[in-house]
Amino acid sequence: MSTIFVFNLIAVLLFPPIGHLLGLSQSGFGLWAGTAVNDTSSVVATGYAFGHAAGVQSVIVKVTRTTMIIPVVAVLGVLARRGDAGRTERWHRVVPWFLVWFVAAAVLKSVGMVPDAWRAPLAGLAVVLITLALAAIGLGTHLGEMRRAGYRPLMLGTLTWMTVAITGLVLQFAVGSW
Repeated sequence: MSTIFVFNLIAVLLFPPIGHLLGLSQSGFGLWAGTAVNDTSSVVATGYAFGHAAGVQSVIVKVTRTTMIIPVVAVLGVLARRGDAGRTERWHRVVPWFLVWFVAAAVLKSVGMVPDAWRAPLAGLAVVLITLALAAIGLGTHLGEMRRAGYRPLMLGTLTWMTVAITGLVLQFAVGSW
């Protein structure tokens, strides 16, 4: 977890200047940040550090990625149950609660049950909660534990992070959405 946080923090600091250096559009940068940064709060920070439109785009991409967890969890849950025929695990023990609340919030917003007057206060609350999440993760990072784990997790994180970031840029260039 600490390794992922380190790379998310690096992304918040480095991606916007790299995006400007490469001449990425707001939409292109939002797509890159939304796909190449792991944590939602870091995606928001990275996207909005580049620009408002990039921030909006990065959140849409990240939420789409998050939504794709639903079918993956459902399929894995079914496969896990098939492999253990005598198991009678209830759905709420298999499905993460954040996923249930995410879907509920999306449905309520989509069907118009969230009044427009709530938009600004909810957006403000979202910024506060994202800031708290980043602070909590950062404060939970134990540099001593990272040092004891050695360089291998950081090397793996570096290689994975760079591969995802570079692949995202190469794909954007290939399809012309730079």
